[in-house]
Amino acid sequence: MSLAISKKYVKAIIASSDDAELEVLSSCLLDLAGCFKSQKLKNIISFPGVKPEEKVGFLLSLIDCKNDKVKNLINLLAQNKRLGLIPEIAKSLLDQISAKKGEYIGNVYTQKSLSEAELNDLAKKFSQHFKSDIKLSGATDKFNGAKVELDGLGVEVSFSVDRFKSQLSEYILKAI
Repeated sequence: MSLAISKKYVKAIIASSDDAELEVLSSCLLDLAGCFKSQKLKNIISFPGVKPEEKVGFLLSLIDCKNDKVKNLINLLAQNKRLGLIPEIAKSLLDQISAKKGEYIGNVYTQKSLSEAELNDLAKKFSQHFKSDIKLSGATDKFNGAKVELDGLGVEVSFSVDRFKSQLSEYILKAI
C-alpha cells in the first residue's frame, strides 16, 4: 500500500515540475533517502513526541538543498505522517526520470566479481535488446550462477548452475 501512496506523490511531483527541477528534486530526495538507512533517524521520525515541524527541520538540516519544492514536499509528508515514504518516493522518482530518458540502472549478481569490460559488454547487449541505455553494476552474492536485475524495466534474468544440473539429470533419467 505504501508503494501505491508513494507513486501518487511521484506522479504529482512529475506533473508539477520541469526536467531541470526533477533532477534537483531527485538528487535531494536521494540524499535524504540515504539517511534513512540509520535506525536512529527512523526512530526520530516515528517518535510521536517530536513535533512535525521539528522533524522537517531536522530532515532539511541533513541535506544541502535549498529547493522550495523539496521543503514543501517534506512539510506535506510530515503533516500526513508519511515521512517514512521518502526512500520509496526517491526511488520511484528516479525510476520515472530514468524511464523518461530511456536510461536504466541494473545490478549483476555473481559469485565472482565481474570486470568493468565484462559489465560494459553485458550492458551493451541488454541496451541493444531493450533499445535503451542500460548501465550495470556488479555485486558478489552466494547465488550459484548469474542474475541480472533491471528494476526500472521490471526484468530479471537468471541462470542457476544448480537448477541446470537438476534439469539435466531429469532429462537424462527420462531419456533412459
